[in-house]
Amino acid sequence: MKTVNDLFDNVYCINLDRRADRWNRVKKSFDALGIELTRFSAVDGKTLELPEDIHPAWNRDRHHNEASIACTLSHINLLKEAIDRGESEILVLEDDAEPCSDFNSLFLDYYSQLPSDYNFCYLGGNNITPPAATLMENVSRTTFTKTTVGYMVKLDYIKKNLELLEENKWLFVIDEIYVHLQRTGGPLYIFDPRLVHQFESLSDITGKEANYAAMKDLD
Repeated sequence: MKTVNDLFDNVYCINLDRRADRWNRVKKSFDALGIELTRFSAVDGKTLELPEDIHPAWNRDRHHNEASIACTLSHINLLKEAIDRGESEILVLEDDAEPCSDFNSLFLDYYSQLPSDYNFCYLGGNNITPPAATLMENVSRTTFTKTTVGYMVKLDYIKKNLELLEENKWLFVIDEIYVHLQRTGGPLYIFDPRLVHQFESLSDITGKEANYAAMKDLD
């Protein structure tokens, strides 16, 4: 029987070097499921040096600041490195990802339902509006899902959209760039019910405790 790791070239987890607490927790959760994570060192907003010619649309507000830019850069850096390694399909998690208890069997079932044009699918996220269409029992097409707690992606799709990512990395948070792709870059999908959510913790972007209970569908 296939495992989650068998389906991907790598299962990555993006983690700040100074957030060993998060890495230890997420690793423990996925170790318990028999899923091996490859840690990817995140860009740290506290030490990020911004270009002098940064686009004037950028501003230091609670939605887009050094920490959120660092998050965007972390995702893009990971995608580019995976492409350089010749990988074709990967699963990406952030270090506050919390899987549901029956993650393994549900994931394999949901994965088997993906349509033939699948290139990008969220394992969880904040659905600002309900998914546009339910295609299979547990796979829906999304047009307004935010956060990047967990998603899987085919890297040929990223290659086609890499210029868009690079052009917008200083302007928008990574989940906002992905929302643009949801609407213009071909169908993006989400599992329903969602299989991962974000555990309550101190957000490095807002500097405040964040509660993501609304994103939790399953225990």
